[in-house]
Amino acid sequence: MSVKILIDPCYVRYYPFHLLPRILLSNGTRLHRFLRRISGSGLGMFPRWAFGPEGFDGMDLGISYTRLLRPDLSLRERVLSRYRKARWPIYAFHATFQGGARFFADTAMELSEDNDRTRRGLRNQIRAAAEIAGRGTILVLHLGAATGSVKASLQRTIRLLEAELPYAEEKGVILAAENMPRPIGGRYSLGADYRDLKEVFKALPSPFLKACFDWGHANSYAELFARQGGRSPTENDLRTFGYCREMIQELGREIVYAHIHYNRSHRRTDDQVFAGGDEHMPLTRIPPADWDAFCGTLRLLTEISSIQNSGRINLELIPRRFFGFYSVFPSGSSRCEQASSLRLLRDVLDQASGRSSASAIPRVFGAGVESRGKRPCPEVAVGFQASD
Repeated sequence: MSVKILIDPCYVRYYPFHLLPRILLSNGTRLHRFLRRISGSGLGMFPRWAFGPEGFDGMDLGISYTRLLRPDLSLRERVLSRYRKARWPIYAFHATFQGGARFFADTAMELSEDNDRTRRGLRNQIRAAAEIAGRGTILVLHLGAATGSVKASLQRTIRLLEAELPYAEEKGVILAAENMPRPIGGRYSLGADYRDLKEVFKALPSPFLKACFDWGHANSYAELFARQGGRSPTENDLRTFGYCREMIQELGREIVYAHIHYNRSHRRTDDQVFAGGDEHMPLTRIPPADWDAFCGTLRLLTEISSIQNSGRINLELIPRRFFGFYSVFPSGSSRCEQASSLRLLRDVLDQASGRSSASAIPRVFGAGVESRGKRPCPEVAVGFQASD
């Protein structure tokens, strides 16, 4: 089975006018009541440039960026109906979570808080995923933050999942627990250590509760994981993405989905980098010295996980700006970098599955564009180095 490469539709809309009411409503502006009446479904225009024969194969819909949920996490039935009728190529979803953009905090959900609102939110997002995309779709979950002890927090999350897992099984929705990045400001997110995920799967064995492997999150946690385990992380182990490989090997077939993006956590270990270590950089910024090791982790992922069976990977590249000037994510991608990274990832996956030779895979910045006779991205042309 060929693997579909997905992206959140919000990330390929550079003029997201449909989000302005959502943002302004969450800010408590004086126009709050007026905007609530005109804000509509929040679907926006279909970003045709990003999808098609040479584009992304489908969408991973971030529910945070939609108007599917009210602040109490009940569903807006009219919005749900619009998504069903739109028939967009949506193959996966990302549930709402704490710690995201402040504009979307009103629908955030913390699974480690086992309460009525959280249970309602999880159940409604399962239902929305099933009704929009059908059986077999994937809903990615953050397990929540640790409040107090990690063990007690994880047990609360397990209790909540145990209560709602039968509903996911009934609807045919695969819940994919995501590994998380290095803690920021002392806030540990459950799942940063892959052993949290193993404990969840041991407690709740089910074909509808699996793992989403996030490459960038794993890379950002690698150094801390080694030190907490009493090991001194060697430069070689960090530079060859040892924690990424260990997580893939330990979780194996439990992994049904992946988020792919790059960061520099293995190259710089100062606190400033870790404060923003989840950089979500495009693959065009991977330096030649890292390329072979990066490709090696992806080959291992496709060989021993269940991704070849589920057939989906998310190239999770957040845009750098909206409307050409509004900064969204400083280390994010331009449209050109997204398109170039897509070609790079497709080449790697084709080589891993035997559909192309290793020599077809680019080894330098921008080669995925230049090798096809197209103009390289400006960011590549000026030599955007991994140490910048």
